[in-house]
Order: sequence, then structure tokens, then C-alpha cells
Amino acid sequence: MRKPPICWNLVSRFIGVAVFALMVCGSAFGEEASLQSLKAQYQGVDFSNNEAAREKYINQLIGLLKATWAREDSKVVTPTGQAIEHEINRHPYPASIDPKILAKQLTGSWQGSRHIDVYRSNGTCTLCTGGVDGTWHIDGNQLVVTHDGDSIPDAYGARIILVDQSNLVTGGGDRVFLLKRVQLPQAK
Repeated sequence: MRKPPICWNLVSRFIGVAVFALMVCGSAFGEEASLQSLKAQYQGVDFSNNEAAREKYINQLIGLLKATWAREDSKVVTPTGQAIEHEINRHPYPASIDPKILAKQLTGSWQGSRHIDVYRSNGTCTLCTGGVDGTWHIDGNQLVVTHDGDSIPDAYGARIILVDQSNLVTGGGDRVFLLKRVQLPQAK
């Protein structure tokens, strides 16, 4: 059987790489367009007077961010991912929110990308990986965790953007951290 000419192999490889690049770029452009469309849809909405609209917008942005993370290596922050995270960070709970409301919603176990955090109603907490214990409280819209006597913002982000029955979204700097509520097995 005769082998195809070398130039044919190069052409077929080039076409394969080009198709892959178009698929990846097309997806990124789609997410960027979705972000711009979403921002336009909520332009002019006063989130300070409409908590339901703010939460809906944040949840839609989170869906878009998860789509970006699913497509890319989540350790690599793409320009589109950065833009989405920046937009999420722009809309935390207002600093004037009643900390008792946030504390009640935050109480429970939360699975992040690397570990589980447990926040108890008595103000104690545990970072399950490594068994680090401490205390926690809410200051405005900030989650403050104390370990070994040092009061520091929690390692995965201090500003609370959203907390509901199933999601905890915090932000710090330019990053956003998503956690899911989980049920821990009861100790025997």
C-alpha cells in the first residue's frame, strides 16, 4: 500500500488543529457574547433595591462561569473567565445586610474545590482537610475566620456574594470561589 505524500499529512494535521482552534475560540466567543448579553439585560437594574434580581443575575453569571471552567482547565483563568469573575465580584451583598441573616444561611457544611468547611451556629468552624479548628463571624458582608488567635479573612475569600440553600459564593481580589452545601456523615 502506498503512503500518502508528506505534504498531505501536514495538510491534514493543519486542518485538524485549525478545526480544534475554531471550536475552542468559538466557545470562548460565545461565552463572551453571553456575558455581554447578560450585562445588557440587567443594565439599569438597581440591585441595592432588588435582592431577587441581584441573586438571579449572580446565579446566571455563575452558570456562565461554570461553563467556562468546564471548557477550560479551571486552574487557568481565561480572559472571559476573568471578566465573569470580575462582574460577579462587583455585586456582593450590601455591607449593611443583617449579619444574623447571613450567619443563619451560612451555618452548615460546604464543599469547595479542595476541602470541606463546616460553620456551626455556635461560631466555631472546622476546615476538614487537616482538621483546622477556629471561630467565625460575619462583619457586614465579610466572612471573618480566626485560626490560632489571628483574625484573617477566610482563605477562600472574605466577601460574601451569595449564600442560599445550596450555594456559597465568596469573592476576594479578582477571584470567585464557589462552594456547594453538603451533608456530612454522622459520627458513630
